[in-house]
Amino acid sequence: MVDVKVILDQLVSAGEDSSSGLENLVVELVNDGIHVQLCSQALEKNDVDRMILAKVLSEFAKTTCGREALVKEGGDSLVQYLLMGVGLDMTNEEITESCRALGNLCYECDGARELVLRQDGPKIFLKALKNVCDSESIESPFLFVLLGCVLNFVCDYDPAITEVGEEYLSYFNRILSSDPEGVHKGCVNRILTILSCLAETKDGAHDLCQHECFRRCQEIVKATNSFDVFENAVNVICSVMHSDGPHCSIDCVLDVFRCLVTSLDRQESFEWCENVEDFVEKHNMRASVCDTIAIMISRDDVVDQLFSDGTGEVYDRAKEWIDSEEEHVRLTGCLIIGNLVRNDASAEKVCADGIVERLIDFLKEEATVGNIRRQIVVIGALRNLCVSVQNRGTILEHDLIATLAPFLQFESVDVVFKVCSCLRLLIDSAGLKYFACILEDADILKSLIKWTNFELVVHVQSEAERVLATILKSIHKDHERAIEKNVKGLLTSLLQANGIPPLVHLLSSEHAVMVNEAVVALNVMVSFLGEVGVQVLIGIEDGRVVQRLVAIVTEDKFAPEIICNCLTLTEALVKSGTSFSEKVAEGLNEIRKKAKNHSNPLVRNSAAVVS
Repeated sequence: MVDVKVILDQLVSAGEDSSSGLENLVVELVNDGIHVQLCSQALEKNDVDRMILAKVLSEFAKTTCGREALVKEGGDSLVQYLLMGVGLDMTNEEITESCRALGNLCYECDGARELVLRQDGPKIFLKALKNVCDSESIESPFLFVLLGCVLNFVCDYDPAITEVGEEYLSYFNRILSSDPEGVHKGCVNRILTILSCLAETKDGAHDLCQHECFRRCQEIVKATNSFDVFENAVNVICSVMHSDGPHCSIDCVLDVFRCLVTSLDRQESFEWCENVEDFVEKHNMRASVCDTIAIMISRDDVVDQLFSDGTGEVYDRAKEWIDSEEEHVRLTGCLIIGNLVRNDASAEKVCADGIVERLIDFLKEEATVGNIRRQIVVIGALRNLCVSVQNRGTILEHDLIATLAPFLQFESVDVVFKVCSCLRLLIDSAGLKYFACILEDADILKSLIKWTNFELVVHVQSEAERVLATILKSIHKDHERAIEKNVKGLLTSLLQANGIPPLVHLLSSEHAVMVNEAVVALNVMVSFLGEVGVQVLIGIEDGRVVQRLVAIVTEDKFAPEIICNCLTLTEALVKSGTSFSEKVAEGLNEIRKKAKNHSNPLVRNSAAVVS
């Protein structure tokens, strides 16, 4: 029979030299069948020193090879042997070593964790945890080892994490609520890491959010002087809010918001080394906190209360943050502004507070920087502010269209979608002097038309098409200035840039409002360019526009006003004096015929004037 003390000395010595030395030794021992003898000694219930054997198993299980060999050879019986040691009603070294061995066995080894689960391991761990808490021995080494064992059991193993329920949380809370000087810092960190694992599951996050343990984590963030503890507590809070934020009460959201704001402030009070790793760690942590805040304040049901008519603490903090020199904080401020703007009243309040100018200044920096996330966030916030028609006049005076237009030349579909959405709203309320820059700059116009052909992302393609349609509609509204600006020349540039086919494509949209936008835009184009415009229009795919007009007049889903706009375009085509192919002429006749027999009198009256 193998001498376990000799094996233990070999393992400890190899581990002290290097982790690879231990790994190599365990491979040799497994090849010699030593693991078989170790399992045999554990199962034979002979006079072998239980503590020494547990130490050998613990060292053996520090390696992947050792864990797999022990699980395969010892199976349920070996796990039961170790669990028996953990479950003893005392906290001596023998129990500690059994627990350590079991924890090492469970490390990233689902086979071992499955065996522990099958042998009611969660109940035995809970009993041991209860014994420690009831004996008020929270400073004991055993608690640190026990928590490490539980952590290795539940980490990235969902069947185990579901076993961490109310009783576990209550004991964890008792430990976290104890005198900080009486609790090993490692114990606190291990509890917080277990809670982070729990928070990564939807049900676990929900249970934790409702428990006093979650409030305790927030208190730790505000009070601890240990950065490790602080960081782990913040991670728990962020994980809970990412998983269960949509279900938290408004009071909970506000409490967590205050806590995370405090965490941003407190991070600066911890001493940081000058090395790169610490800088990256700090950077990542602040990014996580800011991302969590952004998620929390995106809920529709709490936005009004968070905004509080412009007097809420969340809005007040956001106004400070958008001028921060720190990237994550500044973007979080912009995200909060964008999310809080959900109606005209809130948009107008934000605009009145001078936020628009600051956002536009921030955006102007992006013309050369090229930070895609920043562009999406800032343009998204501006877009939401543009929803209020009353705001648009103020925003236009800051020349936002000219600032946004160059971003059409960027390659990010997410950025371009935000840009097009914002441009469409602004151009709809703008005079020609504000948006002529798009038609006058050949590169920008070319980029816009390029996106109208981007079929891989339909929502970007549609939004770009709608920008073109809105430009033409607004030209018509600003008729006097259009004449003054020689808009005929601008529209000729549009024709030469192949800007009419996208409007014909928009006629095929599933959405009636977009179809109408396209019809109106084509009417404007023809009215300004006459026969030249008609020839270009009819030349697109052998008169595809006429085929689509026939379909619109025929389909019941389109309102009479849209059909009447189609008839106006039909009349312009007919009266242009252009020679049509037989196919196009038949299509125009069919439009008139169907319109004259339409059930709606408005449509029939409009059809009567089409010759």
